[in-house]
Amino acid sequence: MIDFDDAARHISAVLRMAFRTEDESWRRDIDNSISGVFQSFWAAAFVAPFLMLAYYVAERAARTAPNFDDSFFTKAPSGLLLISEFVAYAVIWAISLWALAMIAKKLGAQKNYSTIVVLFNWAQPLGLFLFVIPAAAFLLSNSFELFAILQLPIIAFNVFIFWNILRRTLPLDVGSAVAIIALIYLIELGVHTTVQSLAVGAYQIVAAPSG
Repeated sequence: MIDFDDAARHISAVLRMAFRTEDESWRRDIDNSISGVFQSFWAAAFVAPFLMLAYYVAERAARTAPNFDDSFFTKAPSGLLLISEFVAYAVIWAISLWALAMIAKKLGAQKNYSTIVVLFNWAQPLGLFLFVIPAAAFLLSNSFELFAILQLPIIAFNVFIFWNILRRTLPLDVGSAVAIIALIYLIELGVHTTVQSLAVGAYQIVAAPSG
C-alpha cells in the first residue's frame, strides 16, 4: 500500500540530489534495498491522476487548433486513447529502466542500479505534478500558445533531474550522459507513437463496417 511519508521522503531526496550537488544527505533517505525498490513503483499511483489530467488538457488544447479534425484525438474514442496513454507510459517506463540496467552493467556499476531505479521511479511524479501549472493556465485562458510555452520549463526540469540521476550514480562523462538522455527520449517518442498507432489501427479494424 502507499506510504505517503515514504513517498514524500523519497521525492524530497530526488530534489536534493538534483539541486544540492554538494549535499549527499539524499543517499541516507533513499531506500535501495529490495523492498525499497519494489516500494518505489508505488510512484505509479501518484502518476496516474496527473496522466489523466495531461490527456484531458491535451485533448482540450488540440480542439483549439485549426487542424483538429485531422488530429490523433478524432481517430478513436477518448476512453481507448486514454488507455493507450497509460499503456505507452508503462512501456516507456519499463524500457527506460531496462536501458539503464544495460548501461549500468556495461559501465560496471551494477551495484548502483537499485539506487538508479528508486531515483528514476520517484522522479516520475515530479514533472507531472508541475504539469498542473500549464494545465490550469490553459483551462483559465483557453490559450494553446500559453499552454505550450509553460510546458517548456517543465521539459527542461525533467531533463535536469534525469541528467543528475545519471551523473550522480554512473561513471559518465558529459557527452555520454547527453547521448543517454537523447536515447531515452527517442525511445519515449517511438514507443508513444507506436502504441497510439496500434490503438487507433485496432479500433479502426474493429469499427470498420463488415461486408
